[in-house]
Amino acid sequence: MEKSIWKMASVDCIVWNDGEKWCACVIDKFTDDLKNAKVLTNFFDEHDYGILHFPNEEKISYSVTISNDGNLLQIITRTSDHGSDMAQLAAANFPNEAEKNGLAPGAQIISMIVTDYGDQGIVQPAAIKKALMKCIEMKVDIVSFSIWGLILDIETVKLVNEIVKEHNILIFKGAGNFGPFYLTLNPIDVFVEDSIFVIGALDTSETENILFNTQSKKLSSTVSHFSSRGPAFNGNYGIDFVAPGIASIYSPCFERNQIYQGTSISTPIAAGSVACMLSGLKEKSNSYSHSTIKEALCKSAILPWAWNYSN
Repeated sequence: MEKSIWKMASVDCIVWNDGEKWCACVIDKFTDDLKNAKVLTNFFDEHDYGILHFPNEEKISYSVTISNDGNLLQIITRTSDHGSDMAQLAAANFPNEAEKNGLAPGAQIISMIVTDYGDQGIVQPAAIKKALMKCIEMKVDIVSFSIWGLILDIETVKLVNEIVKEHNILIFKGAGNFGPFYLTLNPIDVFVEDSIFVIGALDTSETENILFNTQSKKLSSTVSHFSSRGPAFNGNYGIDFVAPGIASIYSPCFERNQIYQGTSISTPIAAGSVACMLSGLKEKSNSYSHSTIKEALCKSAILPWAWNYSN
């Protein structure tokens, strides 16, 4: 069956060398004066981005990479808002509106696309491997995967174990949204369960009261009804920790807040929280590993109520 691939509106592109570096501007139909066009260079060098406008009032951010002596211009943008929204939870930084900040507003975000928008958003094994290799190359501290299918083959299993044990990179992954039934975790996760943090979703009366204006008086937090549950197929619990699974997220594209829920929410919240821990450890020159961070979290975590089954 032929894939139905979404196509964005046509744009004009100009590439030139200013004597020091290659520059480019991408012009949409709403740019009425070239003086107002955003001039960009390689994102890797200056970390700058532009905004494209569309007739339906949607806006998307983009960056560029220029190579091959200016003969190749790559325009990089997201295939959906999902990754950007989750990154906000982990590390959004609004200097003048602190209430919109993520858990670790001082963190630096590296965004990588591992799904094929033309294939119904299916996770691509080759893209997962490239992303993990790039994480090693860029020496990241934490990887947050708000996806269910991380492990797709034995090569990925080896790479995940290597990235954690040899490069000391922490990996957080969403448990999935197939609850409230038992045995709804990704069965293949058991091959890397000692190397990653699997995060489930948590409901609290505080979040329900704030986001839905309810008067909930729950005495204890509970595992969200949609959150996937263990046990894993090897008999282990399967879920390491839970974090809030619902949030109101500001969307720059639509300039308004939207409410989301799922373990995709829980994962960056957990990752952002641990990023703050790592910041403190690094400041004091204290070493850490996957196992020591997990032990610290276990000793300080609270066990939620989970439909007669505790994860």
